Amino acid sequence: ELWGQTPDRFDEKILNTIYDGLKASGMKVKMFVIDGYWEGKYGNLQHSQERFPHFEATLERMRAEGYDIGLWAAFMRCEDPAGLGLTTAHMMRQPDGTPFTIRGDPTGLGGAFYLFDFTQPEVQKVMSELAKEFVRRYKPDFVKFDFGYEIPPLSLAAPKDMRLAGERMLLKGIQVVGGAMREVNPDIVILYYSLSPLFIDYFDLNSPDDLGLTGDV
Repeated sequence: ELWGQTPDRFDEKILNTIYDGLKASGMKVKMFVIDGYWEGKYGNLQHSQERFPHFEATLERMRAEGYDIGLWAAFMRCEDPAGLGLTTAHMMRQPDGTPFTIRGDPTGLGGAFYLFDFTQPEVQKVMSELAKEFVRRYKPDFVKFDFGYEIPPLSLAAPKDMRLAGERMLLKGIQVVGGAMREVNPDIVILYYSLSPLFIDYFDLNSPDDLGLTGDV
């Protein structure tokens, strides 16, 4: 019953069932990683109060029982700019000036979302503070930084500062978010899903697990 639910139904009961099952299995692992769908909305880096009413207490229980904690986050997605004190003008824009939108994943969180334009100082300030609070509040030892392959081609969307278009916009976002997280915890481990010489100073681990998405390219 639990395994048949779609990711947006991921909740505290399922999380505890998986965790308790891991302990009961006898497997000797050091870290427990909570992947996507723990957030209430993309962009605010906060857990869903409705689906995970005791999220922080659950993390503390895991730590007390000897596990390091890993959390996934798609730091450049934003579902509700106004909720962060921003507007759609702070998101990546299409050639006609309207905000670029990615439709909601039918098996994922909420509805459609935007992409932060990290070339804008206002966005950098907001996201830096969000990233610091994320680390202070949840105390992750390990972070899966998801994005990269969602950068649209410039024919579809672009940042305000074209000097930082393409991968360089992602680099700016990594510098802002990664730098902010390491201000709070210099020892935090950050994983990414793609190799690039631009990112060598910011990521500790690389994962090839999304390469299947490029199969049709």
